[in-house]
Amino acid sequence: MHSIMCLRCFLLTIITQIQKRSNIDSVWDIIDTRLLEVLIPPDEQFLWAILIQLLSALYTIHEMGLLVQRLFHPSKIIICGSSRVRISSTGIADLFDRPRPDGHGPSKKTADISYLGQLMLKLATNLNDATTQDLFLLSSTYSPEFHYVLRRLLGYPRSGDHASFYPTFPSLDENTRETDPRLFRHLSTIYDYCDALERELQLELDNGRLFRLIVKLGFINERPEYDYNASWSETGNRYLLKLFRDYVFHQVDKSGRPVLNLSHVVDSLNKLDLGVQERILLMTRDEKSMFFIKYSELKHYLNESFSELYRMQSRSLP
Repeated sequence: MHSIMCLRCFLLTIITQIQKRSNIDSVWDIIDTRLLEVLIPPDEQFLWAILIQLLSALYTIHEMGLLVQRLFHPSKIIICGSSRVRISSTGIADLFDRPRPDGHGPSKKTADISYLGQLMLKLATNLNDATTQDLFLLSSTYSPEFHYVLRRLLGYPRSGDHASFYPTFPSLDENTRETDPRLFRHLSTIYDYCDALERELQLELDNGRLFRLIVKLGFINERPEYDYNASWSETGNRYLLKLFRDYVFHQVDKSGRPVLNLSHVVDSLNKLDLGVQERILLMTRDEKSMFFIKYSELKHYLNESFSELYRMQSRSLP
């Protein structure tokens, strides 16, 4: 006995193309596809982004010997983030509609191109029942370049009298070549987006490094259970770490008011994490003693004290 299982990948906060154009607040709302009919036309740059990604997806699907068929529908096009496009339910139709012995021949692949053209026409006009007659209404809304590519997807010839129209669908390679100028712009946008993500990731990594330092200082300083433990007295190295904590977080001005300087905190912790050779002046709370010490030495004391604390935690109880 054999069975077929269809697995679904859950992506948080994704929405369908219908929800994207309907400005729905909740992604769990039930969307009536007729909402598309009352919306303003979408931005052309957004349509180019969708078209380029769908052409890339179609190329990959055909290379795998599969078909998209009627999945080119606004309810099956999902948006991740601002303009990342995915196709849902791919491959389901191939499970229940077994191909003939001739396989997925050129005619069926051409049908996929036609479905893609119809999808783009629906998105451009915001009409679910859009037909090729609505195509010519878009010439005043979108650029001639987009209008030409859309005509080719719908089977219109490169030139000639439309009255004697006979569908001549270009191959997928031809469609890809016709979008080459926009493809480079789209790649540039993707690179800019990746650069922005890398910058944000770098900031998060920096935040993680500083957070680990703060956690270590918090674990080491002023532990009440070791107040009378001679091996953990706050003298020597640990006392310097306590003074450094005061230097970073407990500074006051001449009037005794607390100084809340975030840049000072970030700068001091970064230098501690790098272990630079710069020296700082640490002063006791009674202002009777001062220590002139390097960040590299403080970093060594911090790691040494934390390692010792970790060993004390791992030690078995008597």
